Amino acid sequence: MNFLLILFCLFFCGCSSITSSGSKVNHSFNLQDVSGEYKVFSEEGSKESRYYLKEIVYPKEKKKEDWVEKKTIVSFLRKIRSKKKEEIFQLYPSWAQNEVWIEGIKFFSQLKIDSKKKRVEEISYQGDKEKLSSFVQAFPDEKGVYCFFSQVMSCGKVIGFLEKAIEKNVGKFHLYLLMDGHPFINEQYSLPTELIFPAELIYLGSEKGERYRFSLQFSGETILYDLDEEMNLVKKVWVSQGLVQEKGR
Repeated sequence: MNFLLILFCLFFCGCSSITSSGSKVNHSFNLQDVSGEYKVFSEEGSKESRYYLKEIVYPKEKKKEDWVEKKTIVSFLRKIRSKKKEEIFQLYPSWAQNEVWIEGIKFFSQLKIDSKKKRVEEISYQGDKEKLSSFVQAFPDEKGVYCFFSQVMSCGKVIGFLEKAIEKNVGKFHLYLLMDGHPFINEQYSLPTELIFPAELIYLGSEKGERYRFSLQFSGETILYDLDEEMNLVKKVWVSQGLVQEKGR
C-alpha cells in the first residue's frame, strides 16, 4: 500500500483555529464506555509552529481533580511538497505524555519523535519510579504521513483532506497512527501490542448538510467521527468498544 495522500487532498485548507499562533479553544464532552460515564475537557491551541492538545478525563459526578486520565500532545506545523510540487502544510508529531489510573496505580508513558532518524522513542513507568519499558521503533515508511491517534482529525484538517473530501463528496486518507498512551491504551481496548498502525480516514457523507461523518479504520477497528460545519468534533463512536463521546450541552 502506498501511504501517501491521494492527489486531490494535497491542498492546505487555511485552518485558522490551528494555524494562528497564540490561539486556544476549549471543548467539553460527555463520554460513556463499558467502565462508566465520564466528562472530557480538552484544550487545543497553537504557539508559533507548535500545535498542542491537553485533555483530562474524570468521572461524571466528580471534579477535574479526580481525573482518571490526562494527556498532553504536541505536534508542529511543517511544509511539505505535493506530487504537483506545491507547498502544503501538515501536522508532524513531536511528543506525547499520558497518565492513567488503573486499579489504584498511576501509569505514565511518553513518546518522543526523532524526526531526523525517523523513529519514535517510548518510555513508560508504573507509580513514580518503577520503569516498565523503554525502547525505540523506526518508522515503517519514511515517506508516510504520521499522526498521533488523539490528533487524527486535526491532521486531516490541516493537510486539507477534510475540506476537500466534503467538497468532492468522496475521499480517503492513508496514514500511520502513533498510539499516544501506548502500551496502556492497547491493553485497555484489547488492541494488538503495536505502537504504530497503518490506518485509513474515509469520508462517509453528510447528514442534512449539518454534520459530516468520517470513519477511521485500523487493525480491524472502526471509529466514527461526526463534525460540524467548522470541522469541530460533535460525536465520536468507537463501535467495537461501546464508546460514545458527544459534545457537552
